[in-house]
Amino acid sequence: FMRQLWDDAKAKPGKALLVSGEAGIGKSRLARALREQVASEPHADLQYQCSPYYRYTALYPFIRNLERAAGFERDDSDALKLEKLHAILDEETLPLFAHLISIPTERDAEIARLSPQRRKELTFNAILAQLVRRAQQLPVLATIEDLHWMDPTSLELMSFIIDRIIDTSVLFVMTFRPEFSPTWIEKPNVSVLKLNGLHREHGEQMAESVFGDRRLAKEIIYQVVDKTEGVPLFIEELAKSLIESGAVGENGSLKSRSISEFSGAIPVTLMDSLMARIDQLGEAKSIAQVGAVIGQEFTHSLISSIASLSQKELQSHLDRLVSSGLAIRRHTSTDTRFVFKHALVRDAAYNSLLRKRRETLHAQIAECLESQFPETSSNEPELLAYHYSRTGLTEKAIRYWQLAGERASARSANLEALSHVTSALRLLELLPDTPVRRELELSLLITLGPVQIAIKGSGSQDAKDVYGRAVELCAELPDSPLHFAAYWGQWRTSKSYLTKRERADRLLAVADKLNDPGLKLQAHHCQWASLYNLGFHGACCQHVKLGIDLYESGDFRDHAPVYGGHDPAVCGHGEAAFSLWLMGYPEQAVESMDKAFKVAESLSHAGSTAHAMDIALMLHSFRQDFKEVGDRAEKMIALSEEEKFAAHRAKGEIFRGWALVGQGLLEQGIARVREGINTLRGIGTNEDLPVFLSMLSSAYHARGQADEGLASIEDAFRESEKAALRYWIPELMRWKGELLLAVSRSDAEAAENCFNNSLELSRQQEAKSLELRAAMSYSRLLEDRGDRAKAYSLLLGVYEWFTEGFDSVDLAAARARLDELKPRAGTT
Repeated sequence: FMRQLWDDAKAKPGKALLVSGEAGIGKSRLARALREQVASEPHADLQYQCSPYYRYTALYPFIRNLERAAGFERDDSDALKLEKLHAILDEETLPLFAHLISIPTERDAEIARLSPQRRKELTFNAILAQLVRRAQQLPVLATIEDLHWMDPTSLELMSFIIDRIIDTSVLFVMTFRPEFSPTWIEKPNVSVLKLNGLHREHGEQMAESVFGDRRLAKEIIYQVVDKTEGVPLFIEELAKSLIESGAVGENGSLKSRSISEFSGAIPVTLMDSLMARIDQLGEAKSIAQVGAVIGQEFTHSLISSIASLSQKELQSHLDRLVSSGLAIRRHTSTDTRFVFKHALVRDAAYNSLLRKRRETLHAQIAECLESQFPETSSNEPELLAYHYSRTGLTEKAIRYWQLAGERASARSANLEALSHVTSALRLLELLPDTPVRRELELSLLITLGPVQIAIKGSGSQDAKDVYGRAVELCAELPDSPLHFAAYWGQWRTSKSYLTKRERADRLLAVADKLNDPGLKLQAHHCQWASLYNLGFHGACCQHVKLGIDLYESGDFRDHAPVYGGHDPAVCGHGEAAFSLWLMGYPEQAVESMDKAFKVAESLSHAGSTAHAMDIALMLHSFRQDFKEVGDRAEKMIALSEEEKFAAHRAKGEIFRGWALVGQGLLEQGIARVREGINTLRGIGTNEDLPVFLSMLSSAYHARGQADEGLASIEDAFRESEKAALRYWIPELMRWKGELLLAVSRSDAEAAENCFNNSLELSRQQEAKSLELRAAMSYSRLLEDRGDRAKAYSLLLGVYEWFTEGFDSVDLAAARARLDELKPRAGTT
């Protein structure tokens, strides 16, 4: 079977075999058997081992594989580790892998400026590229054991890889227990093999092979096979247990007087059998127990620091553990590792300890790792959190879980981060209700908030609940420095810009109290975003100026990943561009947009670049520049696909569709706009929907579908009401009037009311560009009634206010309209 499997994989590469079976059924034996079958053939052998202790450590099996391939040793300096990585990686991927395992390089700052999602995508691509390069040289056999313990990011990576190795000489063999079901199990290049217990004949053969030269009575062999139900590990361990118990003599005779007495000595379960085997270790049992508390594997240096034994005694006990077959010894150049034969062996040894003794050992191990292996605190904080969680030292466990959560979040391993912080919050309930506990809870919630936003969206109830509780705690902790982060999160999760403005005011007060320039910058950031959407354009520009002054006085480039996923200066210049255009300064608006792009280009930060592209698209759509929007939309779609920015990808489709409508491709354009709007709604990104729905209504108007256009406008009004988004309402009112006239000229009075409302709201918001559009629409209605003089006077009054941008589409159209309406000489 193994031979055929490998031959098939070489003939039809890019395969994955999933091996499912209960614990002890022989999944690992099958993987080893395959490696033995192909050992004499040229191939690359990759081995990955998942662990229950690192189930929420992002990319753990791949990191360990990389460290083994590079030959890392405990005492290696960062410089030496980097040198070892150079030997196995190319210049392009090395900085990414070095960053993954916390080794500093010259490109750290560049990598840190990437969004966590982009870093993850680049890392996935680098791991895939490395695998493909290997496969181009030799066929690759990659085994992944205990897939049921794989971390979520590694599972995501495996799905990514399996989709892309169809034509690559790679065979993955992955083992897992039946309760686990990989998401890629139905993929066409994936096969599943379910291992069941051995048939009776094979079970008897296995039992006899373990008993060796001892020729036992068939009744004994039968009882062993019956008890074990064909589970290979149980057969092997039960047979060894009976031999080591002394119940069977060297010649195979029974020391018991009868088969019935012998039967009473047979353990009932696999765990009972393993416990019996551990008991037979004698004094070495204590070392097996200490090792089990450390984990599935442990080093000689660590266990020697924990065990209260002389080196001679320790070595003797370790030799006994290895000779029993319960553990395997692996030598490296600087240390020796011991690995339990099976996870169930480790569990049996661990469960044989009294609870108090386990707690003591966990505490000793955690303290030893902190003091003698300091790299563990920074590289594997979840390991320290695990040990401290089982000691009663709850506060220390919480702090390490939080550190693990922060580390995972920074790597866009959001599911792992969620698990770590949730573990900390559960432990928090064990602490007394004191200010220290409340401060800890607040700190954990500040860590959890961005994770919930990343997983479920800023408008999700989970994200709102996190920041709502954080703000409650701020009231109980008036002097906490975490107030700003709590209030910022509450601002971020609000769906109403009226509420956002109130919360932005609070943020500014907190930032002023703390006198922190960075926090003041972000408070102004929240202010300008809120004020613009509410239609307070002058105030928006004032806050942008104050924020940009702060930005230019320091270095705040690291704010992008923390606050909203984009750079504050890019956002500030962009928001000012919108407000300047609306207030009637189209040339200044373009200049401000160009500044946003220059800042984005200087940062090499994908989120900020996408934000700048979004700004340009929106501004050029305001300017009615269909060609510019079409060209730029293609670029944003390409960037969004590369970076996996779902919302920006959808916006790109909307703008591209709108541009197609402007070019006369109505049906194709409308389909794209609708598709983009539906996508945004599906992912909960609703802030610009009123603008996009007005684009859709204008497309319907161009196609002669006024009723559909009116439905879109009413939808836009509903979205505006929900979000208290007011800056676009004058344009929505104008479009409603145009569509009412398109449906029936008898709706002229209702249309006139819409135009008047649009004019009034535009004036209230000082939005001269929208006032000009409303005046244009109203002037056409007045002309239809025969009131050319009023139409001319209305439009001229607005047009003469402008001092720039006369070559823009709106102003050029207004000039042409005025020329048509201008009274002829001799007329009144």
